[in-house]
Amino acid sequence: MIAEQSKTAEYSTIGRGIAAALGRAWRFDPSDLTHIQGPRGRALRLQWEGWNNRGRVEVSGEYPPCPPEVGCSSSYVNKHGGDEWPSGTFAMSRGAEMIGRDVANRILPGYARLYPIIEGRIAAAMAEHRACVGPYRDNISREERS
Repeated sequence: MIAEQSKTAEYSTIGRGIAAALGRAWRFDPSDLTHIQGPRGRALRLQWEGWNNRGRVEVSGEYPPCPPEVGCSSSYVNKHGGDEWPSGTFAMSRGAEMIGRDVANRILPGYARLYPIIEGRIAAAMAEHRACVGPYRDNISREERS
């Protein structure tokens, strides 16, 4: 229990420090150890010490939300011209400020470039979904009522 509380405190300290290093638009809520919230709905995902990453944190850009009726999957939205979705793994021993600087330099530029592309793909998928469902909406509604 004490070891778990110690890890939670360490993760919170590092998460807050990364957010602070990224600037005022980014914030870390210790009740959610897995995300740093950013501007305009953007977020970074934190994965702490995976099975093969003891003492490390993986930071990656979070995909824009996709409505379930569209059925976007990560493989669908991840098709962005062969570029890798921005992510990196960092030794927690380097400290939050250094990790934050690395995230700002290595992850945020690619994330800022790809995020609107993925948003556009999701918007196009939504429009296609509405176009396909639109003519059948009344039939769907009748079937649901019966």
